[in-house]
Amino acid sequence: MNQELDSDLLHRTTGIDPNMPVSMSNQNIPDIQNIPNVNEISINTGQNTQPVQNTQPVQNTQPVQNTQPVQNISFNDIINVMDNNLNDCVVDLLFNNINVNLRTMTVGEYKNLAKMVEMFEENIKNDDVKNDKVEEIKLERDLSITLDNILNRCITNNVPSGELYLFDWIYVLLHLRMISRGEKTNFSIQCGGEECSEVIKISIEEIIKNIKDNSDNITKLPLHEIEIKDNMFVYSMPLTRNDIKYIQNRCIENPDLSQKVLSYAISLKGFRVENNINAMTYEQSETLIDKLTSSQFEDFQKKFDEVYKTFFANFGKFTCKKCGKENNIDLSDFILFLLDS
Repeated sequence: MNQELDSDLLHRTTGIDPNMPVSMSNQNIPDIQNIPNVNEISINTGQNTQPVQNTQPVQNTQPVQNTQPVQNISFNDIINVMDNNLNDCVVDLLFNNINVNLRTMTVGEYKNLAKMVEMFEENIKNDDVKNDKVEEIKLERDLSITLDNILNRCITNNVPSGELYLFDWIYVLLHLRMISRGEKTNFSIQCGGEECSEVIKISIEEIIKNIKDNSDNITKLPLHEIEIKDNMFVYSMPLTRNDIKYIQNRCIENPDLSQKVLSYAISLKGFRVENNINAMTYEQSETLIDKLTSSQFEDFQKKFDEVYKTFFANFGKFTCKKCGKENNIDLSDFILFLLDS
């Protein structure tokens, strides 16, 4: 990455101010109009008069240098300058009226992510993992945590990635991919049809535009309200990244839990009695969902699935042109996308 040194950095590095004129020491300089021509000077010796020439050696003129001591600059100073000059991108979140400031991924961060993805791809193909739901969840959790760590470093205005709604988390990562790898890239997934190896590609610019244009369909809060009785409701909100990590950890600790049902439960964030709103803990949310009637749960489940399907539909209809199979995207597909070329 080429960076031009500005005047201030040059001054701090060398001790020389490029805007300061070099001053000469005061010298008594005679008026050149009063110096006689050398050919007109003669010495009376009784012999023929010869012009007197200056036989003293000419001294080299040396420029006056600034003797101000050079100020030291540390390696950390150089790194800070590099960090502060990475490309920036401002992302307007889909939810909330705040912005996220992004810088590009560095080579080191990209290498770290690439290493984790390589390990993920290698392990996920293992037959033992394919038959072990817990091990699969662990791999997805560890990879997404690596991505969280990178995102937290690339967000420069102190917005924790864990507090982002899942939709915003993905939306910000799309922009991070765009400024780090270039706009002219594709989201690629391999068809899941039997004996089909077709790769389906969609432009990243198209994905971001689709999400932005259709954001009104997914950003209405709360997502859903379940009426318990007159003027008493339980409300559902989108899952955050912290919610996803909690769900993954719970399913790892207790393999009998359904990740999908637990996702429904954790999205129940609180209850409202008339205009009084009260938040709930994770444990309370898990308890409450078991108290819903079948019709209440079915209505809530339908609304929850509809919102998430609407969001992921922005990535395109992953219909394989070769075999006709419709493919669904999951979080592991999206994370792998960050390394597509």
